[in-house]
Amino acid sequence: VGNRGTALLRNFLEAKLGDVVAVCDIKDEHAKRAATLVTGAGQKEPALFADYKKLLDSKDVQVVVSALPCDL
Repeated sequence: VGNRGTALLRNFLEAKLGDVVAVCDIKDEHAKRAATLVTGAGQKEPALFADYKKLLDSKDVQVVVSALPCDL
């Protein structure tokens, strides 16, 4: 969860639009940083994924928001 994803996550948390149950990033430190933002907003610790396919297989995930760079 880099710059774009972090900004999007912060906006989502501030708007109280729902629960963040999972975070996915190929860089472990980015996923952990995002999880800290989630728990800091008073939500439960989200599941962390490095593989988006495993995230999509999770039964707890109802909606996915992608913040990939425009060139991907």
